[in-house]
Amino acid sequence: NLFTKKGDFIDAETLLQEAQTITETQKNVEILSDIYLGKAKLAIMRNKLDDAVKNLAAALRIKRRSKNKSTSGLIETLIVGQELRAARYEWQKTLNLCTRTQKLLSQNLAPKLSALILRWQGLAKVGLGFIDEGIEELNKSIETLRTLGAKYEMAVSLVAKCQAQAEITPTETGFQSGNSTAITYKPLSERELTQVTDDLREASDIFSSLGAKVNEERVKDMLNHLTQLGTTMQLKGRERGEYLKVFYELSELINLNLEKEDFADRLLDLIIDVTQAERGLLFLMQGDKLYPAAARNVDHTTLEDAQSISRTVIRQVRKRAEPILCADALTDSRFANSQSVVLNKIRSLVCVPLRVDDKVIGTIYLDSRINPNVFIEDDKNLLISVANLLAATIDRSFAFKKMQEDFSALREDILTDAVTGYFLGRSKAIKEVYQIIEQIAPTDCTVLLLGETGSGKGVLARLIHANSPRRANKFVSINCGTLPETLFESELFGHAKGAFTGAIRDKEGLFEIAEHGTIFMDEIANTTLSIQAKLLEVLEDKIIRRVGETEPRRVDVRLICATNKNLEEEVKANRFREDLLYRLNVVVIQVPPLRERKSDIMLLAGYFLKRYAKQFNKPILGFEDNIPQIFTEYPWPGNVRELQNVIERAVILTQKRKIGLDSLGPKIENFAKTLKVEKGQKKSLAKEQVIEAMKASQGNVSRAAQILSTHRRQLQRLLRRYNIDKGDFQTQT
Repeated sequence: NLFTKKGDFIDAETLLQEAQTITETQKNVEILSDIYLGKAKLAIMRNKLDDAVKNLAAALRIKRRSKNKSTSGLIETLIVGQELRAARYEWQKTLNLCTRTQKLLSQNLAPKLSALILRWQGLAKVGLGFIDEGIEELNKSIETLRTLGAKYEMAVSLVAKCQAQAEITPTETGFQSGNSTAITYKPLSERELTQVTDDLREASDIFSSLGAKVNEERVKDMLNHLTQLGTTMQLKGRERGEYLKVFYELSELINLNLEKEDFADRLLDLIIDVTQAERGLLFLMQGDKLYPAAARNVDHTTLEDAQSISRTVIRQVRKRAEPILCADALTDSRFANSQSVVLNKIRSLVCVPLRVDDKVIGTIYLDSRINPNVFIEDDKNLLISVANLLAATIDRSFAFKKMQEDFSALREDILTDAVTGYFLGRSKAIKEVYQIIEQIAPTDCTVLLLGETGSGKGVLARLIHANSPRRANKFVSINCGTLPETLFESELFGHAKGAFTGAIRDKEGLFEIAEHGTIFMDEIANTTLSIQAKLLEVLEDKIIRRVGETEPRRVDVRLICATNKNLEEEVKANRFREDLLYRLNVVVIQVPPLRERKSDIMLLAGYFLKRYAKQFNKPILGFEDNIPQIFTEYPWPGNVRELQNVIERAVILTQKRKIGLDSLGPKIENFAKTLKVEKGQKKSLAKEQVIEAMKASQGNVSRAAQILSTHRRQLQRLLRRYNIDKGDFQTQT
């Protein structure tokens, strides 16, 4: 028992096993019962609750069959049973067992045993909702044990009381379980927090003085979490006066800016600043789906993470239409099966619905990956109040209906993949590609992507993986033209120790690393014929052979290949195996060059501008008026990659509020000089641009304005000037 309390579990187990062997030989059933009881206590401390049940049952059987009917011995056994029930959160069963044990205790007055029963009885009552009564019994347990000088048991009762007051709830088991890190807390007032931390410090000091290292470490872990919570409360306590300021600013936003395009962004900024969140999303409903209306610190490189987290949490919010406040999502049992929370190491999290009567019209979601306990009860209450005010306003507003229309247009016309967040465009050419991807992504078929350099083949490969059943596993990319053949073969298939000079150990190849995932081989035409033979073996037989080995290894990967060359011409030139081409030709996707996606050019330019302006913290509003024509006419030999690089450079170099020709580099500047547009031609060209944009947006003026990189009002003036009716395009299919 001493070894168990000190946390010397191996010594305790060894000693108990030796004692059991000797006792069974001597057939001393009384001592054997105590040994089984000791093993049950040890199992509870080690979080082996099934073992605890078996050992406790054995101890009880022996006690009941024993000729020596020791009431105190039976009571001690039943108290361990109470502890076991409490560790499993079986509160009603814990309380029932305590009641039965109390009846036995009346025949054998023992204050220490009574105090132990009161501990588990009090904890059970709190668990069942009888909080005041339960806390009172826990206090009686503590004071009795303090009077008796039973320091260890008093410390355990102190911890039990703290569990009850703070709802310190390990996600799988109780305090004695050994799962010290899996803890969640309810938000506490400052007075409650002080009381709980004082009690835990006293318990920690007692465990330390007794050498009970394991319990001391568990209590210190609880204290660390609560200290973090206290720090958050103190920081936010200084700022609670700002909450009134939030409502003042919110009312100003609603009154003055509700119809403006940046309303959602400004609202989210306001909320994130006051709650000290790391990231945030404002979602609005369109039909039965949620669409992001605004995001903070969630650019397209991290949007996949944020969206997967949001779907997990928001699904629950929508079902129950109630807020979620989580002190530490990594250790919260509600998210135990949520891969997104685990993979992205989300700590603090809060999500509240925008609700009008029984209708959910959206949600506000905030999180932090930095620390647990970032959000407190005041934050949730603030968000609920903001959400109620906001929901009632936007549900009746023209702006909300406009947002819904825009989301509908987004769904139909602007292809931003919901899983990855990759921005693809809205042109007919890219929509056709995306439709093929939607069909083939859920399958395991091999895919060949054909297209010019920089056209986005790598992005599409990731898109296929992200929408496939393999998305939880690795996506591995390799450029087939960057390594010499010997190194490339080793990189792809792995090698055995000693296979060549420098092979000092066995090495897994990419096919093994990507097991159950996807391999993307860019520039597949640059592989040698011998490598192609091995790839054929992978596709036909699902096997690889490491360099230096003859034994095959089975692999399960999906292969996506890409090239900017004509593989049929490569076959004729004997540079590519015809049989491999047949295997790769299962699904061929032709990726259009950017010059064939003219309606996407300014959309992509605007997307990259917003992304890099945010990244480099530059207040750039858009492009100068002559840029859309230049960009649309420029042939973009480097395709989307070239456009991205041009915009990134321009954002870094410009000192103006709008991107001008002087920031775009000599290549674009020289091209612009070759464009000679007469005044009459300019009007004709501008009309053609407006018509093309209206076609692409199916008559949605806001979306068309984005394509043309102009304001909505300016486009409306152009529509009137050119006598263009937006209704003509809304009826087109």
